[in-house]
Amino acid sequence: MQNHSVNIPIRAWFGDQSLLLTFPKNWSVQECRMDGHGAKPLGYDELRKQIDEPIGAKPLSSIAKGKKQAVIVFDDLTRPTPVKDIVPPVLDILAKAGVGPGQIRFISALGTHRAMTRDEWAKKLGEDIVENYPVYNHNAHEHLVDLGKSSSGTPILANREYMSCDLRIGIGCIIPHVDAGFSGGLKIILPGVVGMKTINYNHMKVMPRNPDGSISEFTFGKVYGNKLRDDAHEVARKVGIDYKIDAIVNEKRETVKIYAGDGFDSFYEGVKFGKKFYATMPALGVDITVSNTFPIENEAGKALWPCYLSTREDGDAVVITHSPDGQIHHYGNTRFGTEYGGEQFAMARKLPRASYGRTHILNPFHAKMDTEYFGPMDSSFLYKTWDSVISKLAGQYPDGAKVAVYPYSSIQCPPFPEDL
Repeated sequence: MQNHSVNIPIRAWFGDQSLLLTFPKNWSVQECRMDGHGAKPLGYDELRKQIDEPIGAKPLSSIAKGKKQAVIVFDDLTRPTPVKDIVPPVLDILAKAGVGPGQIRFISALGTHRAMTRDEWAKKLGEDIVENYPVYNHNAHEHLVDLGKSSSGTPILANREYMSCDLRIGIGCIIPHVDAGFSGGLKIILPGVVGMKTINYNHMKVMPRNPDGSISEFTFGKVYGNKLRDDAHEVARKVGIDYKIDAIVNEKRETVKIYAGDGFDSFYEGVKFGKKFYATMPALGVDITVSNTFPIENEAGKALWPCYLSTREDGDAVVITHSPDGQIHHYGNTRFGTEYGGEQFAMARKLPRASYGRTHILNPFHAKMDTEYFGPMDSSFLYKTWDSVISKLAGQYPDGAKVAVYPYSSIQCPPFPEDL
């Protein structure tokens, strides 16, 4: 698309607003949308139908019969899953199978992320669930059950409350992921509800790395032969899960399709669809790449791929985020002092080397130490408004510029080789 203005979504989970990006008239501007742009969301009846049409497992309505205690694990606000739309039909299915409210609890599958607040639970689950059901934050540091090791040597420590239940259900989404290939499937278990030692070993020892700690293998979109994910699958099977529900989401964070079942076969089927749905034909060799991190604005690193792929050498990357909470706190890799942090800290600082020259960060809610999630500290520049960004860039490109805009880049991906 050729435009001189592009309307982008911002503030996921905080009002879901929009921002109009305007450009000089002598610039060539291309908006790069995913193939699934504009897909319509499912209604309640279709959601319920697809939830109970499993791949690789019996229907949830059958599995739930005779169960005593149920747990539903769900992702946090770093994922766009509209869990509160998916939970009602799940509870309806459970009720008809004889599993009532007094037998059900919810656990936020945080991995190494910080605990969710009551307000965040309400955004994710809905007020009714928070008021009427027990909801717990996963704690990766304690209250864990030791289940041995995986064949790769990963120690398997799982959430105690989760392990106490005889019906285990997960709710998440299938979207592109820079390390695991795609989010979703059994990733709700590792890293979701396992211990810090489990996660650190999987991320540091199992994931292929160079001697300096940087990732040695390109695994964006790779779900077969992905050592990180293969180990996570093995761990998840030892921990156990009865039913996994994964959403395919559109650019408005709405569910357009459900893949449910064992979390393994159902995941791979979902990825086949997701690779086409989220696929975005990239612009190449542009002067300026604008990457809007919506809907995962609190994990900007997941949205940098267009900057690496589209920007010419010594060009400019613009990364946009509007998350009042800033970047999510990872106990595994966050900086806790001047030169130290979580166990994965040193490795997490190893961003791929970029050929483009400068990173311009549009972030009204910026914290200084968040800068390193966007780009090198010495070549990154901070702005509060779009007008200030475009004023700076217009001075650099008075004779025109070629621009690519990725409007919701954290769920977009390039067409991967097997799909070209």
